[in-house]
Amino acid sequence: MMLHAPPRITDPAGRAILARVTAAASKLPDVIVGQRKMFTTYSRHFQLAALRPCTSGALLGLALPPDADAALAAPRRESWSERLKSCLTLATAADVDARIARLLQAAWETS
Repeated sequence: MMLHAPPRITDPAGRAILARVTAAASKLPDVIVGQRKMFTTYSRHFQLAALRPCTSGALLGLALPPDADAALAAPRRESWSERLKSCLTLATAADVDARIARLLQAAWETS
């Protein structure tokens, strides 16, 4: 369920990443897609993920510990929820694959 319009992303690659992550998250039951000023949130009972544009594509924050997957790293100074303990950079829409779907599923289970 989308509450607000997605962020105004002018970069076609960024829009494609947003569309793929939103589609993957929307396949999970009861996921709410919301919009903040600079990022898109995905939540169930609690926030499970957030996506924001960055210079190298998009940054996906997840409510998972950084050791849940080798691709995850601890976030630096992000303005999103303190529940999001790890993040990874998605350079292209092709990066949103089965691994991202699996990570979103794992974060969904914790929310």
